[in-house]
Amino acid sequence: MNLPPNRGDYLRYAVLNQLQNYEQGLNLSSICTQLKLSGGPKVISQTEKYLKTWIDEGVIVEDSNTYRLNDRYKMTWNRTKNLVNSLGNQIFNAQEDPFLVSINGEQSGLRH
Repeated sequence: MNLPPNRGDYLRYAVLNQLQNYEQGLNLSSICTQLKLSGGPKVISQTEKYLKTWIDEGVIVEDSNTYRLNDRYKMTWNRTKNLVNSLGNQIFNAQEDPFLVSINGEQSGLRH
């Protein structure tokens, strides 16, 4: 599928994706195994850093060294996808001016 490797900037999103796929949660070893991380201790340390940051931010929950996505964020991908599709349809498929937004029956937008 020509996906980028699970390192660098893509590592954090790969970890979140794994946690979203495993609702019961994963420990650090399972995360590294699932992502086939072979960058040595540096990559594992970076993964731990991401996990600790997300715990502090409330994005993930830790329970007995098992990490899982906070319930609040389980539907984030679907909500974002729906928003992008809705905006794309409005811009590219609308019969009316796509940059007008109707709120409570009143239209507002940018005009040049």
